[in-house]
Amino acid sequence: MCAAQAVSVSRPNSSPAGQQQKKQLSLAYEDLTVVPYSLIEKYTSDVEVLDLSHNQLKDVRFLSHFECLHTVILDHNRLDCLSALPVLPRLRVLWLNFNRLLNATLFVPGLARSCPGLRVLCLMGNELAPSYLNGGTTQQNANYRLYVISHFPELVYLDDQPVRADERHRAHAVRSHIAEVLQEHDALVARNSLQGLRK
Repeated sequence: MCAAQAVSVSRPNSSPAGQQQKKQLSLAYEDLTVVPYSLIEKYTSDVEVLDLSHNQLKDVRFLSHFECLHTVILDHNRLDCLSALPVLPRLRVLWLNFNRLLNATLFVPGLARSCPGLRVLCLMGNELAPSYLNGGTTQQNANYRLYVISHFPELVYLDDQPVRADERHRAHAVRSHIAEVLQEHDALVARNSLQGLRK
């Protein structure tokens, strides 16, 4: 459990441009395995930026209680899948650097269903994101980027680089090709199933 004095909540009156700042809650470096329900109850209705980095979190279903989340920082936790990630249609920024995420084809489609409006996504330091950080090649990184971009139509930044127009175009083509292959596969499976029933 985190100490009350360690919880950092801020909301400056206005930004330099005169715009209202987002209300932030930092629970970073608290060694949390769960977020205390008392904090969820207290901040659920107005926190827009939630920093949970450098904890021991494996399950983030509690995020569904935060109604206004725009940004979530979950770097350096113990997340190994996002099957438990709730639907967060308002979420625009998600950092998941240095977790235990291993397989993009298993992880990314579920993330896209849970957070369809993401504009910034950071997955560096995970096995699913091949890069110089983990021995991945330039081509592996390019393929990974196309795969991720193909699932998030509003994405403008992936990891440490902006999404380029040529990447978006190629990602759309990749997505279309993948959809065609899956449709052909599904048709083949259905055909084989029907043939098996006729015998």
